[in-house]
Amino acid sequence: PSMQFPKKVFSKVELDGKKYLSSGKEDLFDGNNYLCAPIIVIGEERGKLCIGYTEDLPFIEMFEQKLIGGYAERLGKIINRRETEKALRESEEKFRTFMETASDLMHITDKDGNLTYVNEAMAKTLGYTKEEMIGMNVTQLLTKEMVEKHYESLWKELTTKGSFSFEPTWVTKGGKEIYGEINVIAIYDRNGEYAGSRGILRDTTERRQLEEERIKSSKLEAINNLIVTLNHEMNQSLSVIISYAYYIMEKAEKESQLYKGVKLIHEEAWKISNLVKKISKLKEIKISEYSKGTKMLDLSDTDKKDKDEG
Repeated sequence: PSMQFPKKVFSKVELDGKKYLSSGKEDLFDGNNYLCAPIIVIGEERGKLCIGYTEDLPFIEMFEQKLIGGYAERLGKIINRRETEKALRESEEKFRTFMETASDLMHITDKDGNLTYVNEAMAKTLGYTKEEMIGMNVTQLLTKEMVEKHYESLWKELTTKGSFSFEPTWVTKGGKEIYGEINVIAIYDRNGEYAGSRGILRDTTERRQLEEERIKSSKLEAINNLIVTLNHEMNQSLSVIISYAYYIMEKAEKESQLYKGVKLIHEEAWKISNLVKKISKLKEIKISEYSKGTKMLDLSDTDKKDKDEG
């Protein structure tokens, strides 16, 4: 009305402590010939819309009040929509900034498991560019064993329960395997239908390798302790056997059965003693030489070492 009859009708909007006047004159609202309606935004009164007249005009107050109330209601909805859109844009920007700067590997897929977004950390870790990864199906990034054994059950859990956690094995562009812990949650559309997923993967490859090294080192350390104990105990027993065998051989007739039998015991005891000596050499081998590969322990190595030292 204030636009159609600018000389007779004026309006005012009060919103969040600020005033907006169509005429620029606040004193026009000093009289009683105006009507106001509250501006409600999400159940909260944020201000009011007022329309007044410069002269007394015949009108139906109830009709006018309803009309102004309708305008105020529409204004509240417009404000709500714009503020919601602004908050959503800011939230999306913050979320995207967080994802791009995060050290964890993050991705978003559509309902078919095709990637629609990956962060820089995920692309870099797997050896792709972000552009290369968009459109790829997640199964292309997993090991064949992982897909065959677990993918179907995890997919079912995601689409029915809304989330899952797992420790998958990923494959880089160059074929290297990456281990990790992943948490995935479902994304739903307005109708509540499954529309995709959002996942966060933490790379645990280095941690897993260190754990494997620790286990290997622990096993080799246990073997080393066993060798030390074995060497001590057997050497004591063998020393007694060899000494007594030699003593008996000195006293017995060389052609007698007793001499021959004790001599055999003496020779075999020396063989065992040399074998124990070889085994004891293994404790001198550095654990790191065997913890990083599949090299087998070979007693002949100790023979070579003995000759070198000799």
